[in-house]
Amino acid sequence: MFNSFRDGGFVMFPTLLIGVALVALALKYAQNPERRLLPLLGAFGLLTATSGALGFTMGAMKSLYAQDSVADGKRWLSLLGIAESLNNVGLALSLIFLAAGLATIGEWRIASRARPTLGAG
Repeated sequence: MFNSFRDGGFVMFPTLLIGVALVALALKYAQNPERRLLPLLGAFGLLTATSGALGFTMGAMKSLYAQDSVADGKRWLSLLGIAESLNNVGLALSLIFLAAGLATIGEWRIASRARPTLGAG
């Protein structure tokens, strides 16, 4: 896990920070589902995904730009840099997946409280 952070670069830290806030918010929603939290869940989810994508993009660009300073026979090394950059996406998706699971519990709790009305219509 620590290797993933090292390989992913400095953008892993804001991704983790934002993602942990997302998971904490989703946990709160799972415990006490209030509709007012849904826009925040969406915003933090988008921010987590964007941070992961930004980390990947910055790492991939750095890896590809570095090809100029590498011998022709070693240009394949840029693929390793791109693979390392994917750690950002993996972290973001993992945190979003966890938060979505927690939010689903909240939605299930709301749905289980709702009583269908018979004869409506």
